[in-house]
Amino acid sequence: MDPLLLRDQHQPPPGGLLHHLLVLRPPQPLLLHRAHLPAQKPQEGLQPTVHLVQQDPHPLSLACRVKIPAGFPSWGNRYKRARGRKQGVGVVPYQEVGGLKLFYVREGEGFPVYLLHGAALTHHLWKPQLEALRGRYSAVAPDLPGHGRSDPLPSPSPSIRDYSEAVAGLMEALGTEEAAVVGHSMGGAVALQLALDHPEKVRALVLANTGAKLGVSPLLLQVLRENFRGAMEVGWNSMLGGKGRRREGELRGLEEELKRTRPEVGLADFEACDAFDCRARLSEIKKPVLIVGGRDDTLTPPWYQEYLHQRLEGSSLVILREVGHLSMAEDPSSFNSALLDFLGRALP
Repeated sequence: MDPLLLRDQHQPPPGGLLHHLLVLRPPQPLLLHRAHLPAQKPQEGLQPTVHLVQQDPHPLSLACRVKIPAGFPSWGNRYKRARGRKQGVGVVPYQEVGGLKLFYVREGEGFPVYLLHGAALTHHLWKPQLEALRGRYSAVAPDLPGHGRSDPLPSPSPSIRDYSEAVAGLMEALGTEEAAVVGHSMGGAVALQLALDHPEKVRALVLANTGAKLGVSPLLLQVLRENFRGAMEVGWNSMLGGKGRRREGELRGLEEELKRTRPEVGLADFEACDAFDCRARLSEIKKPVLIVGGRDDTLTPPWYQEYLHQRLEGSSLVILREVGHLSMAEDPSSFNSALLDFLGRALP
């Protein structure tokens, strides 16, 4: 069975605002707000599946149940050995940006591709993509400020724009004039903000499991403040799709990384997501865009991606079957196939 549920390029139809409705059901008290598009007929040339998905009664589950492919302990040892010396293709894995030391990994040579992780995660999320990209591109995966090995920003409550400015500073420090930017979830919001504020730095965008608005319910924010790690335990159990659950043993490293996230960092991420809303500015983005979602994603469901697809002119949309919120880790083969095909068309 073809794992790509939908894949196409079209001129998006006008009209339709994203409705953001808080859905809190008594048996499931830890939910994000649900956002969906109004029911509408499929556009000509599109399979109707995505529109059926829009009507699915899935609530958005707690959040960030994220898992990592096997083999990350050896990566960690590699990075320990790399500290203070050159690594990869001759790049020091720490770069000072605005007085902060940001950790990053770079693999391969060629046109730069920046990989931005989601909330409460690190560059480890992108291991399968770093391996896939390094033969053709220079893939750069940073730890966003305050995450992993990177210094935190001065503000205890950084915004999505704060993160995007840090990425812009890293690009400048590394001599990157222009790059393809790939972002997952919160990292997708960072990528969108970067494209809006620094369009000259972005050649192409890949937006994975993300949306133009990432609101979080007040109840969830309160639970995160009171017991972040407990909340992550609950959220972890609702993140993956069928393929991810079958690979759960291989992805265990990412689960443990999520649970080790400092509560103040994770909470700040969710608060930054809650404040993010770029719907009014989507028409400003005039770049090649690939949008990837998971059919089983209950955190940023497929209608989030369809909303982006309809409003980002000429964008391509891929919805992966049996995949949840971690499309790049749950089905790396299909994700990488779509990514490489898109970059091959969008980049010089």
